[in-house]
Amino acid sequence: MKNYYSIDIGGTYTKIAYLDEDGQILQLEKIKTASPSADAFYDKVTAFLTHKAYGIGICAPGIFRHDGMILSASSGNASLLYQTNPILELQKRTGLAASLLNDAKACGLCEFYRGAAKGKKRAAVYVIGTGIGGCLIDENGIHTGANGFSGEFSYMPIYHQGAIAQLGNEASMTGLLRYYQSLGHPEVDDTHIITRRYFQKEADAQKAIDHWLEAITMQLITIHSVYDPQIICIGGAISAQAWVIEALRERYRQMTRSFISPTLPDQTIITACAYQGEANLIGAFLHMRKESEETA
Repeated sequence: MKNYYSIDIGGTYTKIAYLDEDGQILQLEKIKTASPSADAFYDKVTAFLTHKAYGIGICAPGIFRHDGMILSASSGNASLLYQTNPILELQKRTGLAASLLNDAKACGLCEFYRGAAKGKKRAAVYVIGTGIGGCLIDENGIHTGANGFSGEFSYMPIYHQGAIAQLGNEASMTGLLRYYQSLGHPEVDDTHIITRRYFQKEADAQKAIDHWLEAITMQLITIHSVYDPQIICIGGAISAQAWVIEALRERYRQMTRSFISPTLPDQTIITACAYQGEANLIGAFLHMRKESEETA
């Protein structure tokens, strides 16, 4: 039996999973990403890779060169890996084959083959976190684009307060928090407080949530108009909240009819990702397993 490691590098935490050849997680560790240096981070991760394995699937935020070099600075503590190559760093420390995939694309791979988009021919995954991540995928695989930029939904432009801004800055959890703080609540540093106050009918919380949901819906409509998927799977921790998915589904339906056409049929499904905390790990594993099979 060929077992694998899968590593999900996040801005705050990094997850390290040991999986069997079918993708069942046998062991899972969670460590803080924060480290004195990139070398210290890679050394810390390697200390957990003690079992016999056939390869290492890695996913992380950002844009990568074809050989694995990280070309964009990520949010949070993952930014310390900017201009390093996780594939080479872990290969030289372990002697194992390794692969690298953007974290949102790993989520998309998992959802398309095993999750909410299984059985669909054309799907999009939209991940709400510190920033906005995404994946466009069909029966032929992930659309990476000519430069690996496909699915970077954060960078959709919007004309905001007299200037061009990134729509993802309004749609992310960071954007929700920033907007609420701008309404006179600079002391609030947790979006859970905002959602709690939203259900308590506080006016500012309702204004902030409405603004946030509208920004997300604008991005979903843009994905629809450019790619027209059968399904859009919403990921990120907030997607576990059923009220968020219901609100987005209704706003998407209303905006589609008012902005595009009142007779346009409701064909694109808006739903939550089936895999929550494990989607990135499983997607990175699937990517590594496919690469190992192709080179065998």
